[in-house]
Formats: sequence, structure tokens, C-alpha cells
Amino acid sequence: MSYFWTNLPILDIGQMAKTNLLILMKLISNQSQHLANIS
Repeated sequence: MSYFWTNLPILDIGQMAKTNLLILMKLISNQSQHLANIS
């Protein structure tokens, strides 16, 4: 996977980090709702 990162410009890495953060936040919020529904 490292060869993939070395070919990316810095801006793309920043954009991907933002996208990953949004996805992560969405997953966490979905997980919290799921846990709230169980209890």
C-alpha cells in the first residue's frame, strides 16, 4: 500500500483524510444509534 501513498500529491492526501474523517464520523454515529436502539 505504501507505493500508492508515495504517488499521491500532498493535497490529495489532505482531501482523503477529510473524506476518511467524515466516513469515520458517519460510522460512529450509526454505531451509536444502533447501540441506542438495542438498549
